[in-house]
Amino acid sequence: MASPPPGQPPDAAYLAQSRVPEILFGAIFPAAIATIFVLARFYSRAILMKNWGWDDSWILLSWLNGGVVLTVLSWVLTHYGAGRHAILLTLPDIEKLGFIGNVCRFLYTTCLFTTKIGMCALYLRLFVEQRDRMIVWVIIAYHTIFTIILFFLLVFRCTPFQANWILTTGSCQPYANSLYASAMLNIFGDITLIAFIIPKLCTSTFSSQYHPANQFHTATLKIGRRQRNILIGVMGMGVLVIIAAIVRLIRTIDELKSANNPGYDLTFASYDVMIWSSVELNMGLVCAAAPATRPLVRLLAPRLLPNESGGQLDNSAARRSNYADGTLESENSQPGDERFELGGWLKSGTGKSVSDQGYGNAELWDCGGLLKNETCVAVEGRRIDSDRGDGKDHNY
Repeated sequence: MASPPPGQPPDAAYLAQSRVPEILFGAIFPAAIATIFVLARFYSRAILMKNWGWDDSWILLSWLNGGVVLTVLSWVLTHYGAGRHAILLTLPDIEKLGFIGNVCRFLYTTCLFTTKIGMCALYLRLFVEQRDRMIVWVIIAYHTIFTIILFFLLVFRCTPFQANWILTTGSCQPYANSLYASAMLNIFGDITLIAFIIPKLCTSTFSSQYHPANQFHTATLKIGRRQRNILIGVMGMGVLVIIAAIVRLIRTIDELKSANNPGYDLTFASYDVMIWSSVELNMGLVCAAAPATRPLVRLLAPRLLPNESGGQLDNSAARRSNYADGTLESENSQPGDERFELGGWLKSGTGKSVSDQGYGNAELWDCGGLLKNETCVAVEGRRIDSDRGDGKDHNY
């Protein structure tokens, strides 16, 4: 859209130019896609599995923040002049844009943090091996520390704080400082999450650990090719999040440099920064929510995710020793089908509470609906362990 010739007053056609439709579409469409996946996750976890976890609470907070509130604020920003030529804005409009934009920066930072923590909480459900859990906790600590630092940079950037949106008072440090820190630290955090999970999905193997303190084995899980490829594809969407973050960083840097030029039309030219921010946040929500939607997908489209290995547990191997491995594998399984290798005294059946034909009750730890039968990792229970010869109860 051409600008009016230098020295010439803008005509009606120029003043009527608007990028509001692009801003609204760029905010609403990604949020709608994310909402579908998030609600599917919530239905799977709360209704079908009846097992709501901390990871779900983090994703709920992230969705309310990024998928709902920030989408509404994008519309509010257009009401005060975003997407229109700056020449049309009054000083009160500019100050309101500055105030809402400042709120959006805090919400944006919070949404990125809660999404990452939600994904890490799911990983803590899946992995019980000490090394894996330590890596996840390090990732959580990393995101927590740098998010706190970013909040300090945002809070103390301007003196007084109101100078963030009131242009006639106080002074501010260059926004580029917190921008570079936020973007680079977030991009690195995204890379660490992808680098952690993709290799594990490629090998289709999850953790296996015997816990001496609690006297039980945890499980190694192997999943079928189709489910593995779907999960790799979903997690691979994290690359799109990284690309969106990089593009947003480049465009924001360009806008900050251009804003120093007299007469630069910031509110009209910077519309795509809002769009890329929405894409980054909502695609992150899709990556975080999609793995736990499997129960609903199997309910609606069972052929898409068939029960590749619905066999019963063979207890014979487990009964040879307290620490023997048993196998849960279908009699009709084919090469490449998912196979459950379980350790300790193993229980047959699926679900939250199962029985091992008189040997006590067991609890199968839930793994967020990510894997077959929505159960994984550990077997717990109590039984009289005659093999040990002491006639005492032992926890597993």
